[in-house]
Amino acid sequence: MVPELQAWAVGTAVEGAEGEEEDLAAVTSVGAVDFSTWLKKQGIRHSLTMPYSPAMNGIAERANRTLTETARGLLIEAGLPNYFWPDAVRHACVAKNRALTHVGEDKWVPYVEWIGRKPKDVMLKLQDKFKCKTLGDVNYYLGLHIERDVEKRWMRVHQKKYLEALAANFGKSEGHVATPLPSGFKCVKGPAEESVGEEERRRFHSLVGSLMYAAVHTRPDAAFATGQLARVFQCPNEEQVAAGERVAKYLGQTATVGLQYSAAAQRRQKGADGVEPGRLFLTAFSDASWASEPEDMTSVGGFICCIGGGPTAWESKKQVDQALSSVESDACVCV
Repeated sequence: MVPELQAWAVGTAVEGAEGEEEDLAAVTSVGAVDFSTWLKKQGIRHSLTMPYSPAMNGIAERANRTLTETARGLLIEAGLPNYFWPDAVRHACVAKNRALTHVGEDKWVPYVEWIGRKPKDVMLKLQDKFKCKTLGDVNYYLGLHIERDVEKRWMRVHQKKYLEALAANFGKSEGHVATPLPSGFKCVKGPAEESVGEEERRRFHSLVGSLMYAAVHTRPDAAFATGQLARVFQCPNEEQVAAGERVAKYLGQTATVGLQYSAAAQRRQKGADGVEPGRLFLTAFSDASWASEPEDMTSVGGFICCIGGGPTAWESKKQVDQALSSVESDACVCV
């Protein structure tokens, strides 16, 4: 057993005050002459427990008895000889670590001491059911960058790399772009002879699809512009292609803009709005134009819902029916 203890002590490092790894400084164990001599040569302080006092070992002593009794029960139940003892102890240790136990309020399980947070049994169930692995907190998923601060309780989602690549591929316009589309710009289907060539049309299709991916996930400010471009998806002209490149350049210049959610945005004092502090609440906004589409005199409506100070659902859509008034147009958004 002494060689194994020596190998463990050599390969063990502890985290210092500055976050750097430091060599092992002290070991507490029962008396072992060879191990004590080796620790002294290595400059490691060896603290001994009192002999014939297993109660001083606390949880370690009880855990040792639990493992030995479990291993003995496994061997007896399976009818295996004693030389399978190491395998039985190993399986008993795995079963003990996987089993959910209850601890007092002032005590922590080893998982909390090592990882810094409480374990979630749902992860164990997913691992057993779908054979998946826990890779830690997600930082990058399907082009979405996810940033979080657990202490300040906020999370931010953006598509910086994706939008920068989008602007590099499609954003040809020069200069700074303040808005996705120019004021008053409308995408209207024109004659087929004014449409761009086949190669340019395919490029426009790719551009609109890329813009939709951004507008659906993290950029509600580009939803209206993307919807305008999608109406001329089949036969765009030169002006509409340039408008699409302008939207791509706008998203590239504002690539760090995204969705942010925080617990601080949920804190409200109970007052006229009747919201109690700490309660999760939903805020929704909607609006619509009236007969703004020159082709069929229909309206464009949209809504946005926010939780935690950030948008969770949004849409900008052309209405199918003609509204006879602005009130009817606004009401169609809520239906």
